[in-house]
Amino acid sequence: MDAPLAPSLVAHLQQRLNTDRVDHPNFIGPPPDISPLTPAQLGSLWPAIRRALRDHANPAAQQLATAIVQQATQLELSPALDQTTLLEALRSCVNWQEALEQLACFSGTPSPALTEELRRILAEPGPQWALYYHQAYVLAQWVDEETRMALRRCVEQHYADAPYARQEFELLGQLEPRSRQALAGSEYWTGHHHLSADPARVLMDDAAYVEFSQQILNTAAQRLDAIHSGATPYVADGAFTTDDTPVIARAARVALLRDASWLPPLMDILLPKACVAPTQAKTAPSQSLAIALGHCIEQVPTPESVQALRSALGLVRHASIQKKLARNLKPAERGLAQRPEIALRLAPTSTPARPSTGFWPVAWNPGCGKPLSCLSATGKRNWRTPPWARPLPAHWFGLPIAQMANAAASCWTQMRKR
Repeated sequence: MDAPLAPSLVAHLQQRLNTDRVDHPNFIGPPPDISPLTPAQLGSLWPAIRRALRDHANPAAQQLATAIVQQATQLELSPALDQTTLLEALRSCVNWQEALEQLACFSGTPSPALTEELRRILAEPGPQWALYYHQAYVLAQWVDEETRMALRRCVEQHYADAPYARQEFELLGQLEPRSRQALAGSEYWTGHHHLSADPARVLMDDAAYVEFSQQILNTAAQRLDAIHSGATPYVADGAFTTDDTPVIARAARVALLRDASWLPPLMDILLPKACVAPTQAKTAPSQSLAIALGHCIEQVPTPESVQALRSALGLVRHASIQKKLARNLKPAERGLAQRPEIALRLAPTSTPARPSTGFWPVAWNPGCGKPLSCLSATGKRNWRTPPWARPLPAHWFGLPIAQMANAAASCWTQMRKR
């Protein structure tokens, strides 16, 4: 039997999700196709879906709810909640994370009932407000000014010795809602199964956070310069607090994702000077920042940042940092192949592997003014076209690289005709 069409499909799903009868899933049949549903229709089902997902006493409804969520993910279909469905969904939330997921599906002005429900979820001001200030800020924006001021006091008190964290908190009001949701760390429902939890991938498109990133990294580089010049007394692991390190590392990640032109000179300061003491001690100004930057470069490499990582490895005396940065280097070098648009800036650091055909390049005039001679395995010169001078399919290495290789091959062919 064909699946019912919307809106009859909505009524059919509501009945199956809310039934009190506990049927075995094998007797129900496959779940219907939900592709005809609109975001608003999926939103009308959302509270029932959430209840069914937790109802272990009704496996048929639970299995149906799971199938609906899986289909919606594949279709990239997100629910659109209204005041009523959002309030019902919030009443079943047991933590901030769940509440943020529901709020991301709502666009509108909160009703007094919604405000009171969010006040219940936030609970009384306490250490949790400061520890998770990104989440608390998003929730507090829906409540009232008194709640927002209480959050500010919690953050200022908790991060009295963490100026970078305080600066990021002050920035939150200037960010786009999508950026605040990303910083809150919520894997909120968007229907995209490939959604990354990395907030930097959202923040890189927010002009306010990009400007903040440059400012923060400049400030951090100046502090490390002051420590190494003696203007600021050196204290092992005292350059930055562990609350500030994530903010600096996040700013670096945003800059790496954007391949910002201003980042290379800053990275040449940040990484080497964070992992090497200004004295002969085997300690470091900031072990946490050095390790965090190493992870950033491994995951989002640029030619200049990879070179900064190599330079730091040549200088570091701290055994633990050296071990961790060494683990970052090889994956970072391999990761450049996934960013062909910037990989050509990387200077060669090793000799090419020997071709399997038995030809070794002897000389290649960059201007193609002279023919290229090759040595065969017997040592005799010949003028056969080596494999690396033949045209390459564009889909092999990315279009820019293939165009350069084809140009070199064309130049080689013209020389052969002379």
